[in-house]
Amino acid sequence: MTTKIRKFSAAQEMPERPRQLHGFALREWNRVAKPLFSMGRLQRQHVSILEVYCTSVADFTGARNELQSFGDVSDVEKAKFLRPFRSECRADALQFGFPIDVDCRMDISKPLPLKVAARRLQPRRQRDRESQKVSDSPDPPKWFNDHMRKVWERTAAELIAKGRLRTQRDEDELQKYAYHFGKFFDDQLNIKRTRIFERLTGTKEIKLIEDFNKSARFHWDGAKRSAVTLGFFLQSPRRRKLLKNKDG
Repeated sequence: MTTKIRKFSAAQEMPERPRQLHGFALREWNRVAKPLFSMGRLQRQHVSILEVYCTSVADFTGARNELQSFGDVSDVEKAKFLRPFRSECRADALQFGFPIDVDCRMDISKPLPLKVAARRLQPRRQRDRESQKVSDSPDPPKWFNDHMRKVWERTAAELIAKGRLRTQRDEDELQKYAYHFGKFFDDQLNIKRTRIFERLTGTKEIKLIEDFNKSARFHWDGAKRSAVTLGFFLQSPRRRKLLKNKDG
């Protein structure tokens, strides 16, 4: 996560949106890009930063929607799981000088002076989480499905052995990693099941498979981002390389 405030000058032309954006991320780009451009806060060199922000919003929205399908998850558990997603959205939005609303989206109606936004980028609560220790063997969220739970247990054991699961911030990132990787496996399984259904029925489920593939790519990218934060690089779904330095 980048924590540097963007500096802006007079914009010349509206940057094109990244082609890889889709779903919630694409909707958010379409919502904020033109207002940011009209305020002089979006230029070509800022496209990658705005893309990260839109992806963070999609992460939060997808995770929140996922939680809503589990009726037995308490509000406390929901808030704990969504906290790192919310923090990412907040930091990314502040780089453009905006706070976030209850849906973790830029509140375009409330632009902040960049100096004020810079002071808010590293709040005390976030620093506290970076120093707060975790238990020797933290448990995964109760609502995790089998794939998410297996990823959590395997990765937590490896990180603990390497001394890389020490703070609450590390546990937050592990939750995001296990969630994304678990959802990736779910999408891959759904693609295989749909292919089998096609062979048995002689039908073509092109749109369904396309949706599963988009979701799988989205969650694979999310897992890779969290993996680097935790100190390793995903080479493939079954291969990962430990980074020498945790910061990559």
